[in-house]
This record gives sequence, structure tokens and C-alpha cells, in this order.
Amino acid sequence: MGEPLIDIHEKFSKFSTFVFENGDREDAINFLMSLGVNEGNIFHFDPLKIDDVRKIKEESEIEKDYKVGFVIGDLSFDAQNALLKLTEEPKDGVYFAFYRTENLLDTIYSRSQVIRLKRKLDVDEGFKRALEERNKEAMLRFLFSLSGKTDILNVLRFLISYYSKKAQPEKARALMEFFKTYREFNLNERLLLANIFSVIED
Repeated sequence: MGEPLIDIHEKFSKFSTFVFENGDREDAINFLMSLGVNEGNIFHFDPLKIDDVRKIKEESEIEKDYKVGFVIGDLSFDAQNALLKLTEEPKDGVYFAFYRTENLLDTIYSRSQVIRLKRKLDVDEGFKRALEERNKEAMLRFLFSLSGKTDILNVLRFLISYYSKKAQPEKARALMEFFKTYREFNLNERLLLANIFSVIED
């Protein structure tokens, strides 16, 4: 969880689209609820597909006397393009909250209020100890316990820093390539984790 999101209605009431950096699903939902959106009127999509955009369009165009929010995690390039018109000219009382920003189009970023949450990198102490002790079984178990792009990118950041400080530039460079590629593209997570393990087990 990020920092508490409280007393923000007045500050953000003129915005309809929000991007959370270092945020998660719960941050986005709590934020929309703080703007007066009932939890039962918040719809979550992860990943967002083209068919989902059609549903969002239908729901957002219905005249209503209550607020509605759409919380969005991963989404494809095509789904983002389909969303552009909705985020550009949203109906009153309709909110969008994006919490996975790695592949978000600049066009959506530019029309959104960006909320940067301070969040410490939480890497399991057992994993750090496994690295120091070269415990391959523990390293593998930790890596394959990760779920989602944000967690994997955070661990890659930690590993890049770890091997840079250990004066092992080859490993740091290899992990940086994984980081840059995964940040730009949606890769097979299990294959990526196996490749990360192949770098750090040596």
C-alpha cells in the first residue's frame, strides 16, 4: 500500500483521469472512493481488452445520478487507442484510474493527473540472504513467487543495484536488458523469471 489517500476531493475534483505511479489496484480503488464513487460502482479490468472498452463506453454513456469509476491494470496498445476518446471527453461523474504505467501511452499520461506514491522497495530478506549464501533453491522459490509486472520490475531494479555494488557489471548489464525489454513489452513472465535466475545463479 502507498501513503493514505485522504482529504483529496477538493484537490482533484476537476480531474477525471488519474495515473498512479508506484500504485496498485487497492490504491486506485481507495482513491476513487475518496472522490465519492461507491465501491459497487467501481469496475476493475486487468488486463483491459477491446471488448472491455465497449462495455466501458456503454456504461459511461448511461445518464445516471451517481459516480462511476474504472480501475485499469495492464492494457494493450489497441485497448488504449480505443480508450482515448473516452479519456479525452469523459462524462461528468465518470473516472478512470490507471495503476500499471509501464506501457501507458504518452497521450493518456498527458491528459491525466499523475499521482506519485512513495513506496519502499520491499524485497524479502530471505531472498537477500539467499543471494549472499548462493542458495539457488531459495532464490528460485522467491522469483517464482512474484506476480505481476510491477513486482518483477522492482526486483530487477534491486538486482541491478545489488550486482552493481558487488562489482559484477556483466550481471547488472544483463539484468538491465531484461528490465528495459520487459518495461516496454509484455513478455512471458515464467520464461523471464527463468532467464533472471539463469543470470543470478552463476
